[in-house]
Amino acid sequence: MQFLNKQTYRTRIVIFSSAILTISAFLLSAITGWLLYTTAFEEEQERLMEIAQTQARLIEAVARFDAKHSAEDVVGGASVATLSQIIDAHKHYEGFGETGEFTLARREGDKIVFILSHRHFNRESPYILDSEEIMNEIITLIHCFSMKHYSKRRVQRAIEVLNEESTENQN
Repeated sequence: MQFLNKQTYRTRIVIFSSAILTISAFLLSAITGWLLYTTAFEEEQERLMEIAQTQARLIEAVARFDAKHSAEDVVGGASVATLSQIIDAHKHYEGFGETGEFTLARREGDKIVFILSHRHFNRESPYILDSEEIMNEIITLIHCFSMKHYSKRRVQRAIEVLNEESTENQN
């Protein structure tokens, strides 16, 4: 077996030490990046849930007010009055962030009927979505999840189901 001279031995130690430090730094950076991304993702989910819950409670409050004060003042009753106010308010709402949007839908059997149009393409009339994935999420009441968007990108969504008692006509 050939003995290494001191210079070759030192060179190898420096090379191996540098390689170990480089690999360690890369792994540490990757783990830190992953942890930061995961934390930011979870915080964004919480923020989306707070927005969805706030909007739902606001809609319920308007519905209760309309049921009490506008049940006979508007053709179609309190639910039409509430819906028209919500649609009017969101016509003047740009959305949040670059891609954030607020949608309002109701369940009709196995379908979801969207009442408010999407921000990125204008739909004047309600449209129907027959998506098993979304229905399963709503039925099991998982409030925040990631899924394919109509733009074919993965997005985070937050869903808050309205309390039916507050949105029904109450005379």
